[in-house]
Amino acid sequence: MEARREPEAETDLTDVECIKIDRAYDRFRRFDYYEILSVPRTATRAQIKKNYHRISKEYHPDRFFRRQLGAYKDKLEFVFDQINKAYNTLIDDEARKKYDQELIEISMLQAPTVHEVEMEVGSAPPEPAPPGPPADGEPRAEDAEPQRQPLSDSTVESGKEAPKKPPARSRPRRQGPSPLFIQRLQKQIMARMLKAKAYFKAGREAFEKERYATAVAHLQLALAYEPKLAGVSELLQTATERVNEVKAEAHYQRAQQELAIGNVDNGRIYLKAAVDCNPARGHYYFKYAMFLMDHGIDHREGVEQLKRAVEHDPKNVEYRLAFARALENRDMPLNAKREYERVLQIDKSNQEAQKAVRRLRAV
Repeated sequence: MEARREPEAETDLTDVECIKIDRAYDRFRRFDYYEILSVPRTATRAQIKKNYHRISKEYHPDRFFRRQLGAYKDKLEFVFDQINKAYNTLIDDEARKKYDQELIEISMLQAPTVHEVEMEVGSAPPEPAPPGPPADGEPRAEDAEPQRQPLSDSTVESGKEAPKKPPARSRPRRQGPSPLFIQRLQKQIMARMLKAKAYFKAGREAFEKERYATAVAHLQLALAYEPKLAGVSELLQTATERVNEVKAEAHYQRAQQELAIGNVDNGRIYLKAAVDCNPARGHYYFKYAMFLMDHGIDHREGVEQLKRAVEHDPKNVEYRLAFARALENRDMPLNAKREYERVLQIDKSNQEAQKAVRRLRAV
């Protein structure tokens, strides 16, 4: 028995809310806890509490109660979870101290060591070889008289020896991260990899069920935990294109309904919304362009939309002919002639393009 396909998740979030959640999701993947709460490293408890209450209100689940979040549900949970983790860590003195030490050790891991600097600049000068046994007849080092430093004139006059320079202090060697920190860091990396693979699997399953918006949300989380996980970026790009196609088609169908009952203004709004989804097919750009030109609304915008239609479907003769006509009507004969010639490269027997090329050659 064939499994029932679940419907694609919808959302009633506004464009502003979607952009806000997307930006927070992108930033919190890269920010440390201080940056998430927008406080300095020297922030007091009062500052941390104040910023936490302000930021958490913007992304609190109660703010989106009974809203259709769709693909933004996981993103919103990730953002709110990071805000709470940042607050719980920084508000506790002991946890904050450990976290600050981790930041320091991470920066030490990222900084080059002395050996790495020497390898980049050039190898350090070789240490002098230990002295070998003296040859027969040669004086030993301990028997030789110590060499005296030449005395200055003032020293000779006073009869005192020159003061000896203090020995140079050796700089303390920088210590690397502790084994305990490295072990904890390895566990964190392993945990992030497991989460990334789990989200990748969930995204792939949603994609196979044609739940593209859900697939995009899971795949974005997979990249958040492991940006270099193989296969995620490619599948995310494909799923995003499918989401854009679904949205564009929904807007286009709504535009056709509005135009059928004579609502030209609403029809234009939905046609524009369709092309704003950046679909991969040139069909939506072509329909919007023809609507603009047929109604005499904006010929320049119509030409731009025809250009986009041709860019997305370069071998479509109908789109190229419409683009060539629009260029010719806007007194751009050279560009129009070039488009007609490209039509002939696709369809050598196209009579309209043949006549147009002959006509434009005579101009």
